[in-house]
Amino acid sequence: MVKQLPVMILALLLGACSSKSADTEPSQPPKGGCYQSQWQAETAPVINKRMGPEGLEKYDDEHQRQAPGCP
Repeated sequence: MVKQLPVMILALLLGACSSKSADTEPSQPPKGGCYQSQWQAETAPVINKRMGPEGLEKYDDEHQRQAPGCP
């Protein structure tokens, strides 16, 4: 029992120190919103030339209204 106690304490300390904390912030925010609007504005003329107006249907304004972070 005397030798098990220090081993258990050591195992507990190592286990507690090795776990990751849950309050860390993500390194990069998710891209969307204004980033996606800018990307669509740059690529829309190219898609329109290659595929015509039918190719632009999937790049609708409804999705942009739901995107976070765009004024």
